[in-house]
Amino acid sequence: MTEAFHLGKPCLALPMKGQFEQVLNAIMLEELGYGKAIHTLSRDSIASFFYDIPLYADKLEQYTHQDNTAITGKLDELLNDDCKLLQKFFMKRFGRKRRQLITGC
Repeated sequence: MTEAFHLGKPCLALPMKGQFEQVLNAIMLEELGYGKAIHTLSRDSIASFFYDIPLYADKLEQYTHQDNTAITGKLDELLNDDCKLLQKFFMKRFGRKRRQLITGC
């Protein structure tokens, strides 16, 4: 759902019974005003969602986009470290003859 929020798209949730996380997400979706949760799929429930899309869209304009630079920086660092480990492994295992196998890192 967060991807939809980020893109400003309202959500229609149909949580599975007994799936606590899905039920909780559906409740929060409605409380935030970003969409609708339904528990039985029907023409009326879907029509109700479509009718209220302008309301959800207005609420989604207030959605705060998070700054992800810290986590993407850490991911880049970890991936770079993994590539260095992979290069060491290949050099140890295959020697210089097979260096072309790891040129992507």
